[in-house]
This record gives sequence, structure tokens and C-alpha cells, in this order.
Amino acid sequence: MKKLRLGIIGTGIATRDLYWPQLKKMRDKIEIVAVANRRKAKAAAFARLAKVKKVCENGEELLKLKEVDGVMLSLPIPLAAQWVMKALRAGKPVMCEKPLASHVAEGRRLVKAAAKFRLPFLVAENYFFAPHIVQARRWFKQGAIGRAHLAEASQVGRLTPDNKYYNTSWRQNPKFVGGFVVDAGVHVANILREMLGMPVSIQARHGLMNPLLKPVDTAVAALQFKGGVCGSWRSSFSAHQPYQVPMVRIYGSKGTIEVFYNHSRLLPLKGKAKTFRSPRNGFYEQFLHFRDVVLNGKKPAFSPRQALQDLEFMERIVK
Repeated sequence: MKKLRLGIIGTGIATRDLYWPQLKKMRDKIEIVAVANRRKAKAAAFARLAKVKKVCENGEELLKLKEVDGVMLSLPIPLAAQWVMKALRAGKPVMCEKPLASHVAEGRRLVKAAAKFRLPFLVAENYFFAPHIVQARRWFKQGAIGRAHLAEASQVGRLTPDNKYYNTSWRQNPKFVGGFVVDAGVHVANILREMLGMPVSIQARHGLMNPLLKPVDTAVAALQFKGGVCGSWRSSFSAHQPYQVPMVRIYGSKGTIEVFYNHSRLLPLKGKAKTFRSPRNGFYEQFLHFRDVVLNGKKPAFSPRQALQDLEFMERIVK
């Protein structure tokens, strides 16, 4: 099996704690051949961990390497769009972290500019690829709950000063729309949007309960989707939730679908409930898909336009 020779630009928390545990399971499919980071010492530390031979002085150097088949960008949100374009101009297929841009206007410019290149450009929306969420979409599209009537989305959890994401400087002083509400919220928006489409109406309220989580840390919204389906959204990163609730729950005429972080449930009005647990991680699946797109010419399953819609969904909630 031919390996995808992967270059990674950005070796921070996501690369170390989220990507590497999955990529090391895929050594027969993907080989990290080069890494780069704004601070070379940080790239070198990751290279030692993952046994990567090439540590570049900067991202531009990595993009010039002939041995790199494709590039993963794991960068602060405000840097994503410019580095996607740098990769495409260098002739490299690229996958970048979500959200794909700092705000919708920038995202639209990026999608339009990137379309001029005949190169793969994917957004790493790991929730889209997570097997249990794929199964929830499948149940929905097969009509397992009949006609959708009502939807609920919930993303509540208290970020404390010892949280590693809380402590990243670019998140403490965000130069992107919506702070954590948008940064994390695009995941849940993706689940809802892929099943119900974009909301036709959003009426929202938002606030800042913890001044350190600017610009907003709490948002609630009343949603309406095509066909009259009503929904509710609630998110807070300054509130403690004492028990587990689904990220998304969709009620239908024949039953209900619930989506949790690592499993989904189908609760039909008649018959037995079904629970589907992900056999593999969404990060694993997104890298496997990127390999197939770059090496085998597979059509991307998740387009930048879909990622842009997720960002638009969330921007409308916080604005």
C-alpha cells in the first residue's frame, strides 16, 4: 500500500494530542515526512515524539519539499486562510483545521480563490467523519424517525484556567468571530446542518459571563429549518453541566435520534432502541479520507463550501 507522505505545519495541542494518537495507528498508510512551526524548537519536540526526520525552518520551506504529497495545517484560526492559499500556490493538496476562516466574509473569499486551483482542499471537520455521526445521518436519511418535528443542540461546559485550550494566547485574545462559541460550535452546527439543512431563521441572544472568554461565552437561539422544523440552540463555556446530554437530539414522527460525543442512539416509537459506538476516531477517518483523495483521486466527501456554511450558521448565532 502506497503511503501518503504528509507534511504538518503547526505542531501545537491539536497535532500533539489529537492527530498524533491516530496517525501513529496509520503508519502503514500515512508517513509524516516533515514538520514546521513558528517556533522551530516546538516542531523539533514533536518530531522527536513522532520520529519525524525533517524539521523545517518555517512553513514556506516545508511547502517546497518534493517529498511532501499533502499538507495538514494546524494553525490559529486567523492564519488558516492565508496558509491554505500558500499551500495551493505551492502545488500542494491541503487540509486545514476548522473553522476555515476568521469570519464568513474571509471564508467566502477563500473558497472562491481556492476554487481556481485544481488541487484538493479539505477542511478537517472530524465530526463529519466520526462513524457514529455518519450512522446518525444514515438513520435520518433512511427515514428511521419519519418526518422531523423538533431539534435541540446543546454544548455546555465550564472552561477553567488550567484547560490547555483556554491557555492558548490566540484564543484569549481572539481575532476571529465568536470566540469559543464559534470555534467549538461549528462541530455541532455541522451535525444539525447535514441533517436539516441551513436554518432559514435564527433569533439569538448571547452574553459574556466570564470576562476572560471574550467576546462571548454563552449563546441561545431559536432556529427554524426548511419544512417548518423548529429547533433550539444553547451553548456556554462558563457553565457546569452536571450530567451528560446529547449534543444533538432530533425528534420525528416515528422516533428520535440522539448524538453524543462518542455514540449515537436511535429511539423508535416502535421496536428496540439502537446504540452505535464509533469503532474509530473521527480524526483517524479524516486522515484516511485525505489519503484517498490525494493518492487515489477520490472526490472529497466534505467540501470547503460545507465548512463555510457551518461557519455562517455560527456567525449568525453570535451576530
